[in-house]
Amino acid sequence: MSKKTVLYNCDKRYRRVYVYRPSVKVVEELDNSATFSGESVLAGFVLFA
Repeated sequence: MSKKTVLYNCDKRYRRVYVYRPSVKVVEELDNSATFSGESVLAGFVLFA
């Protein structure tokens, strides 16, 4: 993966999104009330988890 790669794993059942970045060892977990953007990989993209 390149340094700009971001992987989003969406769990519809538990309404959570897991964000994986190669530059960060910890997986970011977003719950039902969170929003996140596509950052520089998908500029302008916003998802409401």
